[in-house]
Amino acid sequence: MRMQPKYYWILNLLILSLLASCGQQQKTNGVSSVPPKDAGSQSTLDFLNNLVTSSPQPNTGNQPQQNVQVFPNALVTSSPQPNALNQPQQNTQGFLNALGNSNTEQPQKNSQNFPVFQTLFQSPGIQLSQPNPQQPQTQNQNFLNERILSAQTVLEAANIQTNPNSTLRLSLKDTFERANARNPQLLAAQRNLKISAAGITIAGATPNPQISLQYGFGSVYTKAGNPQQLGINQTVELAGKRSKRLSLAKSQYELAILQYNSTRFDIHGQVRRAYAELAAAIASDRSQEEQVQLLQRLVYIARKRFEAGAAPEAELLQAQLVLNQTEPQLRQAQGRIRQARIQLNALMGDSPAQNIEITDPGMFNVAVKQTALVPMTNAQIPTIQSLLAQGYEQRLDFKSAQQQIEVGQRQLRLARAQRTPDLQLSGGYQFTTVDAPNPNTNGVFFGATVNLPIFYRQQGEVAQAQATIEQSTEQQNVVRAQIAVDVRSAYEALLIAREKIRKYQSRLLPDSREVLALAEESYQVGKTNLASAIAVEQADQQNRSAYVDAVTAYQSAYADLEKAVGTPLSF
Repeated sequence: MRMQPKYYWILNLLILSLLASCGQQQKTNGVSSVPPKDAGSQSTLDFLNNLVTSSPQPNTGNQPQQNVQVFPNALVTSSPQPNALNQPQQNTQGFLNALGNSNTEQPQKNSQNFPVFQTLFQSPGIQLSQPNPQQPQTQNQNFLNERILSAQTVLEAANIQTNPNSTLRLSLKDTFERANARNPQLLAAQRNLKISAAGITIAGATPNPQISLQYGFGSVYTKAGNPQQLGINQTVELAGKRSKRLSLAKSQYELAILQYNSTRFDIHGQVRRAYAELAAAIASDRSQEEQVQLLQRLVYIARKRFEAGAAPEAELLQAQLVLNQTEPQLRQAQGRIRQARIQLNALMGDSPAQNIEITDPGMFNVAVKQTALVPMTNAQIPTIQSLLAQGYEQRLDFKSAQQQIEVGQRQLRLARAQRTPDLQLSGGYQFTTVDAPNPNTNGVFFGATVNLPIFYRQQGEVAQAQATIEQSTEQQNVVRAQIAVDVRSAYEALLIAREKIRKYQSRLLPDSREVLALAEESYQVGKTNLASAIAVEQADQQNRSAYVDAVTAYQSAYADLEKAVGTPLSF
């Protein structure tokens, strides 16, 4: 098992605590757990810290490279590593002997005496020998094993919590919430809201004043007496330009919110379809597996009948052939599951390999009469008139068209206000710097500047705003007409799918299962032939597949109706 780098600090803390406890226990027994130091060796604690806490660093050639990836091998093998600089070797063998033995003069023991390392670090790339049962472990060795097993438990728990391939058990509601929080398209759309919000700040900006200083040198100033000057300039916006800019920016921000909600609602519909498709794919796979089990029973019955002389060998071969023909169907069903899972993971912002378990039982249990996927077929649903009224009031693209008209109107107001030129005010202080004995003079000045709107009076901006209003009005009419079409179309598709579900639940599926059981029993006692049993089995499979398709079609029509109305529905 290869540990991820982020878990090394956990193991470091646990083993440091282990060493401290071992040292305290051995100190109580009159034994020191630290090996004797000499000029050519490090303490066991320093060596362990170097092994555990060091991250892989490039080898500069001045020091031997210490990589955390070799840490497991260093603990479970006793062969020394080559020392490129002829420095005293840091051998793991001495570290293990120091922990397990008080007498440093005893012969070195192999890491086989520590079977816990086999449990903690064993991987396909590490070959470990079995522990020696004839050599008893010391008290310190048992203590060491317990502490490292605790480390293993912590690491395994951390690995489970962060494993991206852990199975997610999701209801339809959970899927909606996860997509709202993690969908990449929604996260990008949220950035657009921040951009629009920043536009309000920009629109409310007031022009900054300007300060100017003019100070000269030379005879033109000291002899001729030309003045020096310090002044200030300020632009004054007229005709309420700032307030109209703010009004336009706020209107554009409201439009951005509607567009974001529209995107979120589109994702909502896609999630509903993807969840239903994954549930349908899993249900189809289970149905195929049940079909295989049934055909296996038919093959078993055909073999017994053939062995008893009650049926020809051709009948057995036919049953085996039909059974073998189910393999491509199984592969197709499993491929459909993978495709649906990838699509749903993409909508939720998860890895394509993320495992998902559907908690809604509607696709898998006909006895369940109402879930988030399967409707209660006798429940009352809203009338078409009430849904149309909701659509005209709540549909987001209709609201967006209305808001676009408002944006155009505010653009028109701003364009007309910009015909009024801004006023440039200036003022300042002037003084002279002539040489003596000539006297210096000083004074103040004020000024005003305004542009004359003679050649251009914002005709382009005004025409553009008027065209935007006209285009948005036409778009609103188009969306209004489309609402009637979408609501009626989705409503009819919903009623058709709902009626199909009712028929399959009430009659077709129960009758199909009963006929299938009778056909299998009749073939077993020899009252019918194999072809009849296979035909009944295929009819049952078609009914179950049609039921799954009806539920999927109902969810698709439900998503279309929600989009047509512009608000989540609940019935």
